[in-house]
Amino acid sequence: SSISIMLAGFTALAISTAMPDIASALHGKHMYPVAFGIPLVGQLIATPIAGAITDARGAKKPLIIGFILFLLGLIVCGLAPEINLFILGRALQGFAGGFLMVPVYALVGLFVPPIKRAFFFACFALSWVIPAIFGPVLAGKIVEAGHWRWIFLGVIPFVIAAASVIIPVLFNLPKYNKIINTKDKHVILTATTTGIAIGLIMIFSILPPVLYYLKIIGIVFSLSVCIYCAPKLFPKGTFTLKKGIPAVIATRGLSNALFVALESFIPLILQIGRGYSPSQSGIVLTIGTLSYACGSLVQGKIENPKLAMRIPQFGAILAFVGTCMTITSIFTFVHIYVSVLGWLITGFAVGLIYPAMSVIILSIVPQEKHGEASSKLQLADTLGSSTALATVTTLFSVMFIFPKPWPYIPVITLGLIIAILAVLSSTRLYTNDLQSNLSDKFLKYRSNYEYENI
Repeated sequence: SSISIMLAGFTALAISTAMPDIASALHGKHMYPVAFGIPLVGQLIATPIAGAITDARGAKKPLIIGFILFLLGLIVCGLAPEINLFILGRALQGFAGGFLMVPVYALVGLFVPPIKRAFFFACFALSWVIPAIFGPVLAGKIVEAGHWRWIFLGVIPFVIAAASVIIPVLFNLPKYNKIINTKDKHVILTATTTGIAIGLIMIFSILPPVLYYLKIIGIVFSLSVCIYCAPKLFPKGTFTLKKGIPAVIATRGLSNALFVALESFIPLILQIGRGYSPSQSGIVLTIGTLSYACGSLVQGKIENPKLAMRIPQFGAILAFVGTCMTITSIFTFVHIYVSVLGWLITGFAVGLIYPAMSVIILSIVPQEKHGEASSKLQLADTLGSSTALATVTTLFSVMFIFPKPWPYIPVITLGLIIAILAVLSSTRLYTNDLQSNLSDKFLKYRSNYEYENI
């Protein structure tokens, strides 16, 4: 499982560095937003489907489906002669991510005793750290050498090797023959509709100026569908930052949205706006990802319950400060080191927030609802990042006709808004009647989830 996560992590981090050049090589610069964001749409749709299949039939089928889709996505991207097929390959990779991650975490929760889960999540953590160190820089070198296709094709043998080890083990797992219940079907339908709406927002945003009115109508319609459907995926009050579980889920989604929104456009700003090479922009991404890992590890080492409960709010404030520094990269008169330091701070801050949300929500909800709560957090991750990316790309496409730095202004504005909302939601994590009783419960689950999703 760690190997598969490592390979997926390498591909994801490498793409962040290589995407501007890939879009240019395939004559699809205008399709950059869709090519970058479509995997998030695929993952949003696949996550509840994989969860329902895992609960009803076991982990074997979704994992096998995930490996097949991931391989197909790598092949299509690596051989794509033009940008549309490349986007199809990216979408397949997004679906694969949903089918791979959900059953892996379900298996840990099903078979691993709570006292030993930290070891498994530590392995998952290391699976992301190694791609963070080598992925972006290596991808930059591959792109500079003119062989970007090997970012995808070169991973295929390793995926086959990992699948050959994992899949035979799956046949020894318990088999289920449950019926997918109505509630799960409703979540799948709602998530699918929301994902399609977000994908349509990305597609309409790249329409040429001659179709301006169609672009506006399409974006407004798709956005309306998304606004109607998205709240149905979460507990009531999530989008109004209601205290307790809704605010916890909102904080998780907002923190991930902030990280993804900034990460996706840092290479674009550095390479196009500042003239840096792909490998140089890759180093910047590596700094942010490693800082994120450090923040996650630090929050897991805090033993004082009261201090641990305040960490998310401190992290949100720190993320706002880091965001303010990171966005200075669009201004050429500000030294780039200011932005790099800001990205380091932002990554560390999000690392403080992100895994802490799992600890908090598992301290609040009863044990029989831990699976559902974890699923909501994963949906918040994907919806937050995909919505942020869709919004950024839409605004970017509208402003692209203006001289620099105006096309980047929507990016930094959205980043600041998300950071402010994260600060606000982080102050509403605990209801008054629960706050005094959570200290002991908070530490109970820290050892189990301190390494989650680094």
